[in-house]
Amino acid sequence: ERSRGLGDVYKRQDYAEAHNNLGATFRELGQPDKSVACYHKALAIKADYAEAHNNLGVALQELGRIEEAEQSYKRALEINPDSTEVVINLGNVLLDIAYNLHRTDGQILSSVNGDKSFAILSKISGLRDEALACSDQALSLTPGSTGALTLKTAGLLDLNRLCLLYTSDAADEGLALDLGARRIIKKKNEGGGGGGGR
Repeated sequence: ERSRGLGDVYKRQDYAEAHNNLGATFRELGQPDKSVACYHKALAIKADYAEAHNNLGVALQELGRIEEAEQSYKRALEINPDSTEVVINLGNVLLDIAYNLHRTDGQILSSVNGDKSFAILSKISGLRDEALACSDQALSLTPGSTGALTLKTAGLLDLNRLCLLYTSDAADEGLALDLGARRIIKKKNEGGGGGGGR
């Protein structure tokens, strides 16, 4: 009798929390596509539901829809800017976007294809800077947060790898990209383009 009553609560179309909880259950069962539908229902009922925006971001990220996940996390932070969990989730998805950009355009980067390569590298660097800023923000909200420290470590390791991608001894100081304590410097155009750094 009691479990049937609980089922009735979850069937109510106007109960955002129930749809959010059902979405979390589907996610735990390994069905992120169904959880996304539940989170959308919750948000259709209550658009300013920060927890549902965050949960939607997690499910979208699991589905590989990382740009959409980024938007969900950003919306959750607009509603609740003091959520350490959401700040960390945003930082992690920014690192995922940077990684995918590098992987997708890896041929361009590995062939050091002039201005386009430098533009891609600049974009990746910017995403990593944003992720590191998220780790700092999370640490200010929750000092000693393991998730924030893990995010910071991942961001710094990726930043170091990025620096190693773009090195050369023939560089133009006027076209430099700051990467923390290192600088990436675009190679002087020598007939065929290219890039470099130090």
